[in-house]
Amino acid sequence: MKIILLLLSLAAATASAQLGTSQQLLVSVGPEWNSQHGTMMLFEKTKQGWSMVRPSWKVTYGDSGMAWGLGVHPLPLDARFKREGDRRSPAGIFELGAFCGYDSAAPAGVRYPYTRSTSTLRWVDDPLSAYYNKMIDEKKVPKTVKGATQWRSAERMKFEGIDYKYVIFVKHNPGCIPGKGSCIFLHLNSPDRTPTVGCTAMDEEQMLTLLQWIDPGKRPLLVQIPRVAYGPYVRLWGLPPLP
Repeated sequence: MKIILLLLSLAAATASAQLGTSQQLLVSVGPEWNSQHGTMMLFEKTKQGWSMVRPSWKVTYGDSGMAWGLGVHPLPLDARFKREGDRRSPAGIFELGAFCGYDSAAPAGVRYPYTRSTSTLRWVDDPLSAYYNKMIDEKKVPKTVKGATQWRSAERMKFEGIDYKYVIFVKHNPGCIPGKGSCIFLHLNSPDRTPTVGCTAMDEEQMLTLLQWIDPGKRPLLVQIPRVAYGPYVRLWGLPPLP
C-alpha cells in the first residue's frame, strides 16, 4: 500500500508540474461519465491563481460520454479507459496539436499555426498501421504501395459537412499505442448538435473565440473531466475550482 501511495503521489506531482508551466487552460466538464453534453470554460493563470476569462459555453461529447484517455496526467488505478471505437471523449489533461481548416488562411486574430485541409488530408485510425493516430497526405502516403497496405481507414479532414471547418487535434494517445484511441479533435458542432464519436464539438462562434484566445507561447492545455469526478483533482493536480 505504501508503494502505491508513493506512486500516486509522484504521478500527481508530475501532473502538477505540467500544469505549472501552462498559463492557459481549456476546462471542459460534463455532468456525468455518460453525459453527451457539457460546458467549456477558459482560464488564465494570474498571480492569485487560475482566473476564468470568458463566459462559458456548451460543448458536445461522444455519444457514449467520456473515459480516461492518455495525456499528460497520471492514470487512475481503477477506471474506465478509452479505446479505439468506444465513442467516448477522452478525460484527462491534454496538450493541443495541429490546427486545420477549410479556408486558405487562419481566421483573423489567430496565433496558432495553421494547416489548410485538402481533399487528400487524412488522420489515420487503423491500429495496425504505422501511421496510426497521425495526420498524413494521401498523395504522399497512399493506402497501398506495390500491393502492401499502409493504412486501411482514416478520417477525411475535408468533406462537405461543416464539422471540420476548424479542427484542433487533441493529443490523446500521443505515443500512438495501437487500439488506445485516435483522431480526437476539437471541432464544430453538426447543425443539430448530434453527439460525436469521441471528439469535443462546439458552435462556430465559440470555436472562433477559442482560436483567437489561444496563445501557443502560454502552453495551453485541455482539461476534460466529468464534474462528478473533478473535485479531488483541484488539490491533487492544482486545477481551478469550478464555478
